[in-house]
Amino acid sequence: MDSAAYDGPHIDEHHYVARLVPAALVDMAPEMRAALDDGVTAIEPRAVEVADRAIREGAPWLASLPPRPDSGWQLDRWEAAVIAAAAYRDRYGITGMGLDADMATSREQRRDV
Repeated sequence: MDSAAYDGPHIDEHHYVARLVPAALVDMAPEMRAALDDGVTAIEPRAVEVADRAIREGAPWLASLPPRPDSGWQLDRWEAAVIAAAAYRDRYGITGMGLDADMATSREQRRDV
């Protein structure tokens, strides 16, 4: 995982943006599709950057996850979990120590759930 190596919008195999937000995969007006694609382009690199920083700095909430695998699909899944958790924490300004610290305590979090 490397934010410097980000190569454009990505919707994972389960149709989520940043492994967190369901992708809009229905037919729509070209203008709406372009706007949503712009959102994906903004969200993805930010999520990867925040996850990279958490790993580099040894964020305490990472201890809530299993140990980082060395390679293979297990590493891919671990990185996807870190990206999703980091994006969620970034979106809602969660600063607590645990993975789920302060879950759904703001009006915005309750609205988005």
